[in-house]
Amino acid sequence: MTTKLKLARRFIATGVMSAFMFVGIASMNAQLSNGLVSHWPLDALDGDTTSDVVSGYDMNASNLTADNVVAGKYGNAISFDNAEQTLLWRKHEEGDDLPINKHDSFTISFWSQVDGNGQNDLRLFSESNTEGNNNPLFNIGTRNNGSDGTIDIYIRNSGWPTVGHIFSTAEPFDGEWHHVVFVQDDLERSIYVDGELDDLEIAPKPESGWDNIDATTIGGILRGTASHWVTGAIDDVALWKRALSADEVSELTNSGMPKQGGGELVPGMIAHWDFDNVDMIMDTVAGLEGEVMGEVEA
Repeated sequence: MTTKLKLARRFIATGVMSAFMFVGIASMNAQLSNGLVSHWPLDALDGDTTSDVVSGYDMNASNLTADNVVAGKYGNAISFDNAEQTLLWRKHEEGDDLPINKHDSFTISFWSQVDGNGQNDLRLFSESNTEGNNNPLFNIGTRNNGSDGTIDIYIRNSGWPTVGHIFSTAEPFDGEWHHVVFVQDDLERSIYVDGELDDLEIAPKPESGWDNIDATTIGGILRGTASHWVTGAIDDVALWKRALSADEVSELTNSGMPKQGGGELVPGMIAHWDFDNVDMIMDTVAGLEGEVMGEVEA
């Protein structure tokens, strides 16, 4: 096949092996889009909301302004403050794919820069009942006595054994950026820190459902009223309605989230031409259209 592409920008290939490696990385990262329900990059606030770039499940912002948008792990992040009672929240509607706990298999991923020392039982991610009932409740937060930087898992629902408070071996809440991933795989639960499976054993979810959870929150809990606000920065929160594999968690930690709607597949990627359709040669990253010149052999 003798084909040339005339492009709006210059593309330079540095060797066949590099090209194969490039496509391989893109394919692994693009796989992370499968089953992705929500991704809040937390790069900006648009008035009183921040965007979910996957499903449009935008989060409402309470007591947050443009001053709370800070440098993050990827792009910007949102800085939360217990004293200001800051919170991102969404109350779900019938037919939504959220709360994520409605699924037997799911994944929760986020980056955080939080110092857990002295932050007693405060929450980075929560799903709750906004009708004034403290039950059911799903929480990923700081240790309940604030004595170190471990993750505190607390899960409560009527008729179930309560999971709480149990703590990770790793201490990601040490004031530096760390990646936390909670995975429920057909009711079996585990947690990863910076791409590594933690030693913490979490009891599997009982087979009965979560009938009364109706809200997802970042930076605290929203029940009848808001509470348990954390202090620190949170970035790149994402939810899947499937369990990510260990390899996918590692890739997510190393390369970050795939972008939606024609954005980057891999951080720093400029262009990707898949050549799936010779009648329309389109770069799937930046939208640069190419033109086939000469003969293309089947």
